[in-house]
Amino acid sequence: MSKVTPFLMFNDQLEAAIAFYTATFPDSEVRNIARTGEDGPVTSAEFVVGGQVFMGYNGGPYFAFSEGFSLFVDCEDQAEVDRYWDALVNAGATPTACGWIKDPFGLSWQIVPRRFMELIRDRDATKVKAVMAAMMTMAKLDVAELERAYEAAPVSHSDRTSFAIRYAAAWSGKDPVAFGAFYEENGSLVVNGSPSVGRPAIVATARAYMEAFPDMTVRLESLHEEEGTTVFHWIWTGTNTGPGGTGRSVRLSGHERWTFGSSGLILTSEGHFDAAEYQRQLTGTIAR
Repeated sequence: MSKVTPFLMFNDQLEAAIAFYTATFPDSEVRNIARTGEDGPVTSAEFVVGGQVFMGYNGGPYFAFSEGFSLFVDCEDQAEVDRYWDALVNAGATPTACGWIKDPFGLSWQIVPRRFMELIRDRDATKVKAVMAAMMTMAKLDVAELERAYEAAPVSHSDRTSFAIRYAAAWSGKDPVAFGAFYEENGSLVVNGSPSVGRPAIVATARAYMEAFPDMTVRLESLHEEEGTTVFHWIWTGTNTGPGGTGRSVRLSGHERWTFGSSGLILTSEGHFDAAEYQRQLTGTIAR
């Protein structure tokens, strides 16, 4: 027996409650039960529900359950939420709000999909607030609606800034695969009109720049939102000492305009810098 065990005080429904709980949740059993006389009513019991040990007692109408104590059910997906919710409702439970439901014996349950817990652990407070607001409108929690609320919420500026700083560091990090991880699998990177579509092509483009400029660094200059896109202004410095290089140093400013996919990675990036100035610095001549 565990050192600490929840002790549930029922009126006179302990036997019915145990039968329902152990039939509804896996990893459940009745360990021992005490009756008044050989065939009398149940007085107390030790039982397991979903792997959690409980003790129960029929103590009469002197005590009642309240929402100050509830049982939290970790559900793998929406199907599991539906299964437990429907079982409780069919047994006479009363839905309340926000995934809470009170069973016919007065005990409150929280039927919570794992995805909800993942969403509210997001670092972006704006998205967490949107998920919580959606949850407050629900009785039974709906994973699809919670995810829609998450996706529809604007990303906070502070979170985008953190992303941009890490993106710039990836450009500077000499690891094209790590850079490519900032893009959706089907993402695209366009540099001065030349497109790289799909993560492998993006990795190849990054590798070409990193090999041409082994000391390349990219620094975030500024970041702002514009017409549904994020505009990343950067400063790029490096020396063209890679294979066939000129040995000359360059320092350029430019920008990328981003849109994001459902996973929070870059879906499209349209980049631009002054090609004529790049050519002048790289070769000492002006492109015509």
